[in-house]
Amino acid sequence: MLEYYCNNSAKRQFPITKTFTTPSVNSLGVFTTEPTTLLQKTRNNITFGSKEFTKRKLADSTRKQRICRSSLRGNDLTDSCAEDLASALRTNRSLIDLNLGVNKLGDSGVKLLSVALRNPDCKIQELHLRGNDLTDSCAEDLASALSTNRSLIDLNLGDNKLGDSGVKLLSVALRNPECKIQKLHLRGNNLTDSCAEDLASALGTNRSLIDLNLGGNKLGDSGVKLLSVALRNPECKIQTLHLYNNALTDSCAEDLASALSTKQSLRNLYLESNSFTDQSVPALRRLILTCRSLEEIRLQGNQFSPNGKTQLESLRGSRRGLTVIV
Repeated sequence: MLEYYCNNSAKRQFPITKTFTTPSVNSLGVFTTEPTTLLQKTRNNITFGSKEFTKRKLADSTRKQRICRSSLRGNDLTDSCAEDLASALRTNRSLIDLNLGVNKLGDSGVKLLSVALRNPDCKIQELHLRGNDLTDSCAEDLASALSTNRSLIDLNLGDNKLGDSGVKLLSVALRNPECKIQKLHLRGNNLTDSCAEDLASALGTNRSLIDLNLGGNKLGDSGVKLLSVALRNPECKIQTLHLYNNALTDSCAEDLASALSTKQSLRNLYLESNSFTDQSVPALRRLILTCRSLEEIRLQGNQFSPNGKTQLESLRGSRRGLTVIV
């Protein structure tokens, strides 16, 4: 399904449905037309429902309309449409949010998109590339785009195969003062402690990064200990940190708690699905009690005893607005 969020001066406040004709390609590869239903849910939310939008229709639509948000998630898109998408990114200055998640763009497709991202006319702010079979082969191109694009603030690269080598390249861009990224999602990218020092260097120098998702990787205790060094740096302004499902144990709890206890920018900390036990409870309690800015911490799926869970859950009422999930 292709979903557009458009700038529209019309003041309709109720759902309407329109039928129009859109080009498609038949089995012989010839352009034909077929009725397509357009459902405008609100004045700024347009959803197209049809069998398939061709790459020509896609590019033409985003170039000709004042589209500000477009979702193409889960449409089996490949690198064959990447050049058209790149053209749309370069020419449509109102497009600020593009969701290309769960497709098959691959490294070659993202390399083409990266060229457009380096174009000063590209004003994209949020780009979702989750689940697109990306590897370290496209990381240098993405890193170049991150270093030069001053509008991109939210990049989702989750559930790909960037690996340590890919994230090391991205970390170089994150250290660049011109990089304006605020939210970076690297969930499920087969990351280990091998890239932790590079990530730590980026965390210690990047003043714009406030939301980092490293969940579903294999950083381990050694990796988190390296990250903890950077988290102690006053230049690190992290507000949301995802470290769930990273094979963490009691061995790193003290380092993490020590680094974050005085981190007054921290709002959300996700440590679920690791292997913390009651041995980590004192350090985690100290973290929760001393980090006054903390609003939510998630610890479910660890190995606490009933008593350990009770000790942690008892902190829920320690201050207003605090959420502790065990």
